[in-house]
Amino acid sequence: MNESNQSRKVWSLVVMDASCEQPIGQIVIAGESEFVRSLMSEQ
Repeated sequence: MNESNQSRKVWSLVVMDASCEQPIGQIVIAGESEFVRSLMSEQ
């Protein structure tokens, strides 16, 4: 049940970083699953 919480935290960071670059934000939304999976895999 903590996975969802961690995923949300990562999203918050990504959104903040992507705030500067709108295109990146859209890409993350389109591939949120892949992006989150990559982050979780690295951790």
